[in-house]
Amino acid sequence: MDKRIAKYELMLILLPDMGESKTAEELQEVREQITSVGGEILEEDLWGVRKLAYQIKKQENGYYVVLNFTLGTDEVHELEKSLILNPQVIRHLAMRVSDSYTLKKLADYEAEWEKDDIESKKKEEEEQERKDGLKKPVKKVEKVEEVKKVEKVKEVVEKKEEEKPKKEVKEEDVSEEEKPKKEVKKEDVSEEEKPKKEVKKKKEEEPDSRSKLDEFDEKLRSLINDPDITL
Repeated sequence: MDKRIAKYELMLILLPDMGESKTAEELQEVREQITSVGGEILEEDLWGVRKLAYQIKKQENGYYVVLNFTLGTDEVHELEKSLILNPQVIRHLAMRVSDSYTLKKLADYEAEWEKDDIESKKKEEEEQERKDGLKKPVKKVEKVEEVKKVEKVKEVVEKKEEEKPKKEVKEEDVSEEEKPKKEVKKEDVSEEEKPKKEVKKKKEEEPDSRSKLDEFDEKLRSLINDPDITL
């Protein structure tokens, strides 16, 4: 006989209508078959009566049990033969697992199934919404962008409207205050510069009068010096 010991997981599906006492007896027989040949029961999880995925031996429901144990390879084959011949066993499945493997309880499976159901329902709803045209993420994004653009334009317009009166007031204040100053300056400058301009004009006129006198003197001299003219 092969004495190599390995770790296994066994799922049993028993008849659902045997009652609690008969079900407990059948389970005890399976445990004794394992331990009587050197095996050791490590963990077990009783799932109870559950609906089968499909009908087996005219049964729609079954009592589920999962056992985690160590046993020699030859002894496992003998255990499977006895389970096949047992009329109280609807179906069984024995699998070799790693030494670090721990039994996965029904609660763990149910949490996974619930998560899968939620995700599948969500996908179905999204697909249905897409088909019905109720969910249009692209258009929603475009609308949001348009609203943002309109809000920005409004902000710019409001800022310009707020700045306009301030600028007008400043220009009026400056013009009213500075106008008389500029006028006064112009008058002052014109009054001061008037005599200067007159002096310049006189200076400009003086050379003309001198030039005329010089011409007159020259004519007189020419007459005096002319031999044909007797005084």
